[in-house]
Amino acid sequence: MSLDQAVRALRTGRWGRGRELLEVLLAEPQPPTVEGPLRGMLAQALLELDRCEEAKDELRHALRIAKALGDQKAIDQLRALNGRVYAQLAHEREQARLAQAQQAELQRPLDELLARASTPAERCTVLLGKANAELDLDLALRAREEAEHAGPREQVLARLCLARLQPRRAEAMLREAHRIADTHEEPQLVAAIAQAARAAGVDFATHLF
Repeated sequence: MSLDQAVRALRTGRWGRGRELLEVLLAEPQPPTVEGPLRGMLAQALLELDRCEEAKDELRHALRIAKALGDQKAIDQLRALNGRVYAQLAHEREQARLAQAQQAELQRPLDELLARASTPAERCTVLLGKANAELDLDLALRAREEAEHAGPREQVLARLCLARLQPRRAEAMLREAHRIADTHEEPQLVAAIAQAARAAGVDFATHLF
């Protein structure tokens, strides 16, 4: 069992295997200069596996070690990863809230909902809600058209919807969405895209901590 095996697993997107190898290494006493990076990598694996609370705990340990060592580069890297963890947690909470709030609203006729929408962003949200609820590709395509006159959030969400409804075009849609989110520096959207990519089985070359 070696660190090289764990790193290879992470670099190839085998997050579960990487997590197993890192946990075995951390079961043995390690010097702080080794333990810190191991916990940072384990945190990334846990994040990719949607185990954000566990990732947060590992990051706390890793940050404490990096601060004790005075390793500013590691501190900066860990803080950046910590931002991704909290963005994902915020996204999950927001999605749950929106799903509950929209459940009753989406029972209304589409024409009525669109008549009450006054901006491209609002119309896009209505169309996406209906498209996701009814698995309606035509509505998703209309939502993407509206999104082009709205903001990056709507543009990304429209492409995530299309990726879900068009599996053969999922990778292209997800890469478009990633380009938009990355251009506008939207970490919550990047987290949503990563989650959608995992669900679709699309392998993005994620930057390894």
